[in-house]
Amino acid sequence: MRIPLDGRKGAVIIMTGSLVIATGAGFGMYAAFSGGTTKASSTSPLLGPTSMPSASPVAAANEDNDGGSCTIGRSGDNVQITLAGDGADASTCQQFGQDLAKNLGGFWQAETQNLSLSLSCVMDVPNAGTATVMDSGSQFYGQQVCQDLQAGGAVEDTTAEGGIVQGQQSASAAAAAAESQSAAAAAQQSQDAADYSAAQNAIANLASDVQGMNGDVSGTSSDITGADNDLKAEQHDATQAGSGDCGDVDTVGGDADTVSGDEDTVGGDEDTAAADISSVRNDIAQLQQDDQALQADNVAPPSITASAITSAQQAVKSAISTMNADIDTVAGYVTKAYELANSLATGSCAGMGPGSAPAPPTHLS
Repeated sequence: MRIPLDGRKGAVIIMTGSLVIATGAGFGMYAAFSGGTTKASSTSPLLGPTSMPSASPVAAANEDNDGGSCTIGRSGDNVQITLAGDGADASTCQQFGQDLAKNLGGFWQAETQNLSLSLSCVMDVPNAGTATVMDSGSQFYGQQVCQDLQAGGAVEDTTAEGGIVQGQQSASAAAAAAESQSAAAAAQQSQDAADYSAAQNAIANLASDVQGMNGDVSGTSSDITGADNDLKAEQHDATQAGSGDCGDVDTVGGDADTVSGDEDTVGGDEDTAAADISSVRNDIAQLQQDDQALQADNVAPPSITASAITSAQQAVKSAISTMNADIDTVAGYVTKAYELANSLATGSCAGMGPGSAPAPPTHLS
């Protein structure tokens, strides 16, 4: 197609999708479709004549093109036309849209420029101004418009093109940076929420494990009471063995073994308490780690974090002290039980004693 130019002053920014429209403010206009080229009516007072002016340039060629601008688009199509030049305003676009509707059909209305389209070219049009051609997709129609403008006498303005491309690149980079910052902020906010939730869970786990540890430690007291009762039973049986009856001596030895079994039970309690203490310590370490993560992000941790850690540490210290005292207590019972049984295994009953007492459980630390 050819885009003829007349002597009217103005400029057009052409944004095209499936339909390409090239015109100046007062240019002759052609509408290019995929199926061919349809020339607009020459009767429109706004579109002007459809023939090229005389070969000699006119004085208006060097006048400033500093008028207004307006943008219209065809409803339902990816087509935009921005008029820029003397007298280009809303009423101009309204009249222009009516002329377009008569010649091309469709409904044309005022729109905001779609700056996401890509630049095809910038042309200095003799006697008219500047035409900036924008297109989307493959640039097929946009480049065709540029070629026809150039064939009609327009000169490509590479300086203006560079400025537009640079502006688009800067805008794209700024948008990408803003999107990246927004994504980073959202990710950090999500991480902060996750860290805070983790700290709350750690506090709950810590409280639960401390409660379980305290329950297991306090439960050992019943086993200590049982060992004490078994020692007293042995002492009662020992009073019956004074007659030299070896059967009674053997009974006392069995009583000593029972007290030793009580010590084994306390040893099992110790193993349970040791596992509880390990869990509590792990919970404390996890909560401290979550607390550090929140502080690193300048996020206040749950208000009870510090007191929960201190309370748990004191509970561990108390549990260790209680368990070690219980171990010493039952070990003392075993020592007494074995000493008593061995003291009765004399004379004809020699060798019937239980022998050396077993080693007591080791202390917790």
